[in-house]
Amino acid sequence: MRRGQRSKKVSAAKKTDRQDKNKFSQKRVSERAALKKSIKVYGGGFLVIIIAIFLFYLIVLFTQIVEKKNITSYMVRNGSLAINNTYKALIIRSEKNYTAPVSGTLICFAGEGEHVGIGSPVYAVDERGTLMGAAGELSTELSKEDQSRLKMEIGDFAGQFKPEDFRTNYDFLHDISSSILSISAAGLRAQIESGTSGTAAIMHSDHNGYVAFYTDEYDSVSANDLTFSLLEGTGYHKTQLMTGDMVDQGDFVYKLINSENWSVAIAANDDYASMLLEHGYVPVRFRRNNEVLNGKVTVIEMDGGQDIVTLGFNNSVLNFCSERFTDIEIVTDGITGLKVPVSSVATKRFFTVPVEFAVSESEEEENGTKDTKTFMKQTYLESGEATVTPLEVNVYSEKDDLYYVDNTQLKYGDVLIREDTQQRFVVQDTDSLMGVYNINKGYAQFCQIHILDHNDEYNIIAPDTVYGLREYDYIILDSESVVDDEFIYE
Repeated sequence: MRRGQRSKKVSAAKKTDRQDKNKFSQKRVSERAALKKSIKVYGGGFLVIIIAIFLFYLIVLFTQIVEKKNITSYMVRNGSLAINNTYKALIIRSEKNYTAPVSGTLICFAGEGEHVGIGSPVYAVDERGTLMGAAGELSTELSKEDQSRLKMEIGDFAGQFKPEDFRTNYDFLHDISSSILSISAAGLRAQIESGTSGTAAIMHSDHNGYVAFYTDEYDSVSANDLTFSLLEGTGYHKTQLMTGDMVDQGDFVYKLINSENWSVAIAANDDYASMLLEHGYVPVRFRRNNEVLNGKVTVIEMDGGQDIVTLGFNNSVLNFCSERFTDIEIVTDGITGLKVPVSSVATKRFFTVPVEFAVSESEEEENGTKDTKTFMKQTYLESGEATVTPLEVNVYSEKDDLYYVDNTQLKYGDVLIREDTQQRFVVQDTDSLMGVYNINKGYAQFCQIHILDHNDEYNIIAPDTVYGLREYDYIILDSESVVDDEFIYE
């Protein structure tokens, strides 16, 4: 073979080899590009999935946080309240009313709240109305005794005045005017007593006591007549008399407060009333003059969970002769018990079942503090035959020979059978109890309470009551944040 031909073959072979290398190189480049593209596609998709999962987790977490109840517990401790209980109290006194023997112009010789004895001159009625004109011409000079009396009235008013109780201004205006007129009218006594006037007769007191020249609808009210509407005093009005007023025969003229024994009456819930009664006497602060008196407690039991409490005193009636209502504070700093927030208190309805329908307990059970009772409930078999089965039911209170039982374990219309007499009882009556939600067992369990004292933030409740709370128990701070038997620690 010729050298030229070999040279061409070699060149062709090299050219083919280069072409194969180029194809291989291009193939590798294509494969690498495809691999990179695949990595880019699959890698980006994986990242999107991860991000989507993370966002979904955040959404779920946020939803749980938003929907999660804000349940806060509170540990019950013994305590007392520093704030006293303030009431608008009705004043009850021994009073005797007197009426005018004739018609005419009233002339008062005794001042408002003045003490008079038997035979002391109190008032006169001028039938012709001429004596007041004469009194206007008289120039009566004030004695030292009269001056001291007026200064005392002015000083008492200045010391007790409160801007928020503006009505006392009118009482003071009347009292001071009445005192001045009675002093001025004193000059007429000699003229009337001599009989020269011939138009009036002086009326004298037939008993010892304090004089008051006003009347109202409470003049004859005693403790036995008290009602809640009387205590409220809605629309209360009193008619005040003074020298110069016209009266008709038989009209009221004055009253005589003839005893130092008097009392004030308030409305209070039955638990608080019972607590006060146990004390016997309680300190009472009168906001009018900050005087503190020990009042003897008497309770008049009423219906509806409210009672009327009277607090009796045997002195200082003079300071309240011109008042029918007064603001008082019952000083209860010494009242202690279990202290719970007002927000924790709830009201719940229960079925009421006579205690005799509960199955008799053994001596061991009776000595315990079980909060469940067994009842015999009538049920029916598939055949329709009636039978009786025992049912253990949670009991929340016992009052007036009735058990307050759980309304989730018994239903309206269920029939209970009395074990000894086979008497039937249909479950239908309900009543409400006040209580808190105890969470010692991990779920919200209603627990009855008896409130002894309270203010705007806390209640003081009776400790160691049956079915009740104990110190260091945990309760729900906000009773509206849970429902019955709701699990707290999930």
